Amino acid sequence: MLGPTSKPSSVTKQQKLTTRDSGVKGNVWVSKIKVEVPQEDDLREVLWRAIEDLRGEENEGEGNRSEGLYTKPAAWPLEAEWTGYRKDATASTPEPAGVSEAEKYANLIKETKSKVTVLYFHGGAMVSLPI
Repeated sequence: MLGPTSKPSSVTKQQKLTTRDSGVKGNVWVSKIKVEVPQEDDLREVLWRAIEDLRGEENEGEGNRSEGLYTKPAAWPLEAEWTGYRKDATASTPEPAGVSEAEKYANLIKETKSKVTVLYFHGGAMVSLPI
């Protein structure tokens, strides 16, 4: 991929090579969840109102105070992962085949010995949306 004798390749090809999902392996349970967009929109509207209020009073009386400054993005489903210790597995043990996300979560909870649990929310840095 890189080096004095390597052939040039496109950014797209290099991204495909470096962003492949290598899967889950090792002594960890990973249970992926996806929460659909809720029907009610109250929380988003409160967030937008807070953003507009932070702009200050110098913009009062303009009607739509956010006009031209930003575009409110559409709501997307929320993806997250429950992650926890998996006993009886080594660093190279592959994820069990044919196990549902609910079963992975149940195993994670069953094997949890600590009061600490992590729910990881994915960021959006790898997403590029049209403006």
